[in-house]
Amino acid sequence: MKKLCFSKFAGMMSLVAFIALLAGSSRLNAFSSGQTDRLKKAPFYKTYNKKVVVGKAATGYVAIGFDALTKSEFSYAGREKALQPLATAMNAYLDSLGWSMRLSGEPLAEKGAPYLYVGSAEGEGAPPEAAMQRNEHDKFPPMVIHILKPSKEWRAALGAAVQANQVEYVLVIKLGFSEYPKANKGVFGKKVVLGTGYEDGIKFLSAEDKPVEVLQVTGMLLDREGNIVRAGAEGIAAKDSPFWVQVLEAQQAMSNETLHKLLHEERREDLAGNPLKWQVALRNLMAQLLAQPAWITQ
Repeated sequence: MKKLCFSKFAGMMSLVAFIALLAGSSRLNAFSSGQTDRLKKAPFYKTYNKKVVVGKAATGYVAIGFDALTKSEFSYAGREKALQPLATAMNAYLDSLGWSMRLSGEPLAEKGAPYLYVGSAEGEGAPPEAAMQRNEHDKFPPMVIHILKPSKEWRAALGAAVQANQVEYVLVIKLGFSEYPKANKGVFGKKVVLGTGYEDGIKFLSAEDKPVEVLQVTGMLLDREGNIVRAGAEGIAAKDSPFWVQVLEAQQAMSNETLHKLLHEERREDLAGNPLKWQVALRNLMAQLLAQPAWITQ
């Protein structure tokens, strides 16, 4: 689905021409190899090694950056400038929690790093085999999780970082966009399920077969050898496109103004103290990956 960034778009420029202009800027297709699994319901996590018990073991985290699909969009619409302050605030927030230490030393290379996709089985960026997770009983495409294991060279670099920082496990967390499917809410309503105890309503006039853009944080917990122990995601905020845009097989992107507001203004009104949406998502991601249910905010 082509993405339209309308935050500052003015005038009556031909929509057809505008779509053609952005056709080459659609998200990169995710890696086709790796492991893909269906997620039956929220929270959106999968454990790959059930024998591991993190407990009070020392953990480190790689400074939060952007996922590969989101980086592919930085060439237009100024999204990097809109998202960078949020990533910076997230790193500071993780430091303040004290649940994990930021890894010091040389940053781990992006080449050969483990990869994670969480989103609709038929969303843009989903691996080709994800569509096979849908069955004849599904009204909406299911959520899937797809992982790509790190290379041998990346594992070796991780091992050195683990030893230097004296930790047992490492968290790799990314900020980025994905697409989530809609779901029914009552008899006539629709919603999008975003994560741990969190959902958002969808306007009635909305194409139910079209996905919703979601700003999310994804995370993987890896052991000393670079094996993925647990992985998943928490949605921060959703943006459904107007019906007329969906009819044209396009999607209206979350505006930069909205992204700026998320940093200081967008809050979870359903929770005590009305915490910021991104703080709740990040906190719950950490709690889920480290298997600490008492830390979950819901």
